[in-house]
Amino acid sequence: MNEIEKVIKEILSRYDLSKREGRNAAYEDCIEYAETKMVGDLRCNTFLRTAAQMLEKDPVEFDVIRDIVEMPDGARIDIAYDDRHGFMLTANNEGIEYLIDLLALLAEAPEGEHVHLFNDEDPLSPISFNAVIYHESSEWFKKAEDEVNEQKQVNPARKRVIQPEEIFAVQLVGNLPEDIPVLRDKIYRTDRIIDKVPDYDDEDVIDDKMWRKPFAGDKDRYVCIEITDDYSEDFKLILNLDDSDVIFFKKDDLEHLFG
Repeated sequence: MNEIEKVIKEILSRYDLSKREGRNAAYEDCIEYAETKMVGDLRCNTFLRTAAQMLEKDPVEFDVIRDIVEMPDGARIDIAYDDRHGFMLTANNEGIEYLIDLLALLAEAPEGEHVHLFNDEDPLSPISFNAVIYHESSEWFKKAEDEVNEQKQVNPARKRVIQPEEIFAVQLVGNLPEDIPVLRDKIYRTDRIIDKVPDYDDEDVIDDKMWRKPFAGDKDRYVCIEITDDYSEDFKLILNLDDSDVIFFKKDDLEHLFG
């Protein structure tokens, strides 16, 4: 039994846990203990979560990391989202220093600990997204990756009934890298289909004249499409025919779409 469990059991021993009133009072006592005896202790929320689990209560949690780390004067941070770039974090020098200190202490905290940032509190700007930063183990990420791979095996990508030579236009509806000269959701007419598709490993490949969009599907289903990009230059898109983030149009599709 570790130190935290010993303290909890000592507190709980003072109450009749067979009754709801006793469990409520016991957890209130645990909260008071955390507020008075565990100030600046990175195990504070672990203590509260463990007590809540033993008492079958919803856990109360404190923003321990932010209570410990002093915010520099003038620290400013903004978190925005853009369809093309994804989430973007902007900070001044003081804001970056604050984030460094927060994350350094978070790395020392038990797994499951987290930090809340709210747009009605400094250092976030009023128009910023709120944010929560979690500390989790490498096993957490491995489990998430395994779940995604398992789901892909259960529900593999459905093959579209379309031939490369039928593709009249293309539309990219997923997030795009910032350094390609095409826009999300814009429809681009196909100038030509390249017979030979460049061979790459399953990874994102970008250069001035081409983008290969990675997709965990049949590698034989890639097609190379040449379009005119937003700078009126020839640009090649290497796309998988079964990628749900890509819409391929036949000529008849656009005629029906636009009348």
